[in-house]
Amino acid sequence: MGFQIFEKPARQLFDHNQRGELVARQDIEHNQRELATMALSFQHCSASYNLKQSLRASANGSSLVHSAGCKVLFAVQFAGSTVEVVGVAVVVNLKEDVMEQRHLTAMANAGVRLPQKGLFLELICAKPKTGAATLLLLSLLNKLSKQFDSISCNPTNERARNLFARHGYQAMVPTRDDLAILDRSTAAGHASAYFRMLPGYDNTVRLCTRGGIRDPSKTYWDCGR
Repeated sequence: MGFQIFEKPARQLFDHNQRGELVARQDIEHNQRELATMALSFQHCSASYNLKQSLRASANGSSLVHSAGCKVLFAVQFAGSTVEVVGVAVVVNLKEDVMEQRHLTAMANAGVRLPQKGLFLELICAKPKTGAATLLLLSLLNKLSKQFDSISCNPTNERARNLFARHGYQAMVPTRDDLAILDRSTAAGHASAYFRMLPGYDNTVRLCTRGGIRDPSKTYWDCGR
């Protein structure tokens, strides 16, 4: 049993019908069509917080699908001949037009500026007890580079707030818990916690240690092979 993370530009997979509903593009084939179909039928988001709602087109035809940098991440689980999407996330370049006005107002009132090189995590949902949400959040750490220096999100409930807190996200606006942010320096300081979240990390470290001495030249990835 294993996992793989796939990342696809939203506009390569999805389009909208005449009612503005999110649908798979007609011109995609093979694995892209399979990913799009599994994502659209994913049952482990809430009724009001899911891929179709996040990427739906408004009355004027605008949608996050067409926003700069909009990508969909898929956590796919393989078990024998069975393939299943167990987690879905949507990220987009952080601009004012991808955030709700109430959040922009709260930031303005608190004197908090919108990060200049940020990502906005619009959606993340996962099948319970698979660890897929953690895998998706860990994969997003690769985005914290010269191109992006922070990831912001809007935790919608206590469970989501706890999840992001475990991953080092902090309140973006003081006294509010509906906006969270992780910047590059905070993520670097949280590295040891991230390692412990990796599947099989403890066993991998044990296998990478001989005679009680850890080989400093080998990483988690070297030892896990």
